[in-house]
Amino acid sequence: MQNIVIIYGGKSCESEISVLTALSVYSSIKKQYAVELVYLKDGRFFIGKKLSKIDAYRDFSTRGLRKVVFMNGKMYRAGLPYPGKKIKCAVVCCHGGEGENGSLSGLLEIADIAYTSCGPLQSSICMDKIFTKYLLRYFRIPTLPFRVYRKGEEKIFSEIEYPIIMKPSSLGSSIGISFADNEIEAEKKAQEALTFDQKILIEPALKNFREFTCAVFRDNAEIVVGEIEEVISEKAFYGFDEKYRGGDVKRVYPAQIPIDLENKIYRICKKIYDHFEMKGVIRIDFLEDGKLYVNEVNTVPGALSWYLFKRRGYDTLSLCRKLIEEGVKKKESKDALFTDFSGSVLRDFNACGKGKGSIKTDG
Repeated sequence: MQNIVIIYGGKSCESEISVLTALSVYSSIKKQYAVELVYLKDGRFFIGKKLSKIDAYRDFSTRGLRKVVFMNGKMYRAGLPYPGKKIKCAVVCCHGGEGENGSLSGLLEIADIAYTSCGPLQSSICMDKIFTKYLLRYFRIPTLPFRVYRKGEEKIFSEIEYPIIMKPSSLGSSIGISFADNEIEAEKKAQEALTFDQKILIEPALKNFREFTCAVFRDNAEIVVGEIEEVISEKAFYGFDEKYRGGDVKRVYPAQIPIDLENKIYRICKKIYDHFEMKGVIRIDFLEDGKLYVNEVNTVPGALSWYLFKRRGYDTLSLCRKLIEEGVKKKESKDALFTDFSGSVLRDFNACGKGKGSIKTDG
């Protein structure tokens, strides 16, 4: 059986949600693969039998767990570099934090291990709502107009129209989001938002709008778009409690929308997946008030959005199997590229200024 690791946790407000995603994936694929749960906590990776039980996380302790590291395509016990376990692929279930900001995918690239999520570039761009906006604009994909606020730039609040919505640039799950109806309120709430991030995205607050989500992944050459989900909340915006604690929210999928709107969402999803050069499952969030806008792009969505592919013929196991296959193929494709150029620069280099490769200094 192929050795698969599921990596989850991390420094994120969504860390607890990633535990639920990881345990769901684990229970679905453990009979098909030799699976190891790898919990990322405080910058360290842990393995251990108790990680398969939800009770282990309620009052988390590292007692009974072992630290591991990744390198040379293998997972090693920390301090015991041999023999190591060859890893076929890492299923990334970290929401936010290292899982979506490019850190984890970068580490796995260095460790020479295939993985199921977007690469470092796409992850880091999409984690930052402001940079996502810039890229959406470049590809002429509809998104709301916006301003950027950083500490000390208070004059911006006298230059904009109200009401507005403010979002920490690099947080998910609607954490830290707030509304403001006037300049005084905006200044106060902006300082609160800065406790979550160093820069704030400011957008006009829509009225009488609808919110949709749609997930996408690649099955071989085909970009598969899941069902469109409408999120209906009694509150002004869809927050953390509604998303994960079953607050005043209703989910409808497939969404009851006109066929032209459905087709437009599908076209945009495919365009983003293709133009952004995505990998794995992503989820795209939309707002609609007569016009359609892309709100956010999530590179590791909660539960891997598997339920949106159910009527497409995929369950968690078949979805993960396709993600693993794609991750391995992407790695094999990159491994085939020519990256090692052995020239004569270092051989001929002479720091004293003699020889073909000499470099003269002032020292």
